[in-house]
Amino acid sequence: MSPNKSNQVTIQNLGNIPSRFCWSILDENLKDFKATFIPKEGIIPAKGSIDMKILFTPYKGGDLSQILVCDFDELDYPLGFEITANVFGLSVIFEKIKQQ
Repeated sequence: MSPNKSNQVTIQNLGNIPSRFCWSILDENLKDFKATFIPKEGIIPAKGSIDMKILFTPYKGGDLSQILVCDFDELDYPLGFEITANVFGLSVIFEKIKQQ
């Protein structure tokens, strides 16, 4: 079983000119998980949309949170998205059997 989780996102451009975008993570030194954007950057056509995938790969269990940033050339400020997860690690239960 893969520990990866992915979600598809559709980004729409309601404007009359194409818009270049680029995804990044607020804290690039993050060691708890990895977020992969497919595609990471590109151009959304005027009045068009683009489907993309965000792949989340945790490296440890527990509550995780991080801000994802999408920059657009035409906007003064980036769009921010928070990704949160409660990751469960391996759980093992055992019982020692007494010899008779």
